[in-house]
Amino acid sequence: MSSWTNLPPFTVTAATSISRMDQLLDNITVLSTHSHTGCPGQGASGMGINSSASRGSQSAIGSEQTIFPFFPDANSNWGSWVTCPNYHNGGAIKTTTNSACLTYSVLIGQAAPSGSLKLLIGRLTGSRSGCVSACFGTTVMSTLNLYAAADGSAIGQWGSITALVAASGVYTLRFKVTGSDVSSAGYDAAITHIGIVYV
Repeated sequence: MSSWTNLPPFTVTAATSISRMDQLLDNITVLSTHSHTGCPGQGASGMGINSSASRGSQSAIGSEQTIFPFFPDANSNWGSWVTCPNYHNGGAIKTTTNSACLTYSVLIGQAAPSGSLKLLIGRLTGSRSGCVSACFGTTVMSTLNLYAAADGSAIGQWGSITALVAASGVYTLRFKVTGSDVSSAGYDAAITHIGIVYV
């Protein structure tokens, strides 16, 4: 039977053994059988993608830490909504309710060694879309208006979180629907991707 093992950080330049790869496959098997209950600490911050061959995935300039939007720590009136394989992660988490909230625990390995940390978000836009506010730690970042005359999607930087990360640790990231554009016919909000980008 497969069991979870915390493996040491992987670097491209390190030698990889067969036993390490076997344990990695066991870890993936354990994840596939995981039943998410929504308890704190269960599965918001998932994987880092490293574009550098010499630094860890949570400190390399140009790398991104992906947060899968389908596994929040807390969820008020959002639901999984599988849409299209063309969207990042194959779908979105969506709401049509004003004041709906999502909360994620985000592990930051360290403050950016140089450069800065940015919050990246993939979102759907449309004529029924609302406005979404983001809060990182205890700081409200800004509000993003998702209204557009025609339906669409975009991935872009929400803003810098460099000044909000004093040290490594687990930070809280929240999204909340906060009204809508005067031209909008609803409060729709859909998130396809969340990332912390080191630039």
